[in-house]
Amino acid sequence: LAPDTVIAAYRAGMFPWRGGAAIPWYSPDPRGVVAVGAVHLSRRTRTRARRRGWTVGFDVDFAGAMARCATTPRAHEADTWIGPDVIAAYVDLHRRGVGHCVEVYAAGAPIGGLYGLTFGRFFHGESMYFRAPDASKLALWALSEALAARGFELIDCQVPSRHLTSLGAEA
Repeated sequence: LAPDTVIAAYRAGMFPWRGGAAIPWYSPDPRGVVAVGAVHLSRRTRTRARRRGWTVGFDVDFAGAMARCATTPRAHEADTWIGPDVIAAYVDLHRRGVGHCVEVYAAGAPIGGLYGLTFGRFFHGESMYFRAPDASKLALWALSEALAARGFELIDCQVPSRHLTSLGAEA
């Protein structure tokens, strides 16, 4: 999984996905997307996060964010596609300024976040995790607001889901 291959695939609308020993490339139709600045986060959730003293960090621990995404149990998946080769390729992309992460912290410990890649004015979300309710939602909202301030247009959520739709994503 060479970083340059990942870049070429994203530019062609594909991304790596879970499968087997060989990582397959995927391009869903329909695709899940959300306009930058349009992520819905309830005032109650933001207030609760503030009262709990949660903070948000950008690009603090990219490899760690990926590892946390890889180890988050998911009801619909028995294992993860985010293995050592994937982490190595994406960490290289992070070093190149293409890979980015957003994490939410409680008392200095990461409790939720996401990572993805940027090309032009688009952020392509790869995976999210949470260790506390609402933490990944706050990370996505913070990402959306930060991207809006920088002139980005769209967050590619890749695969539409009920959870992402509740936050403002569309198919």
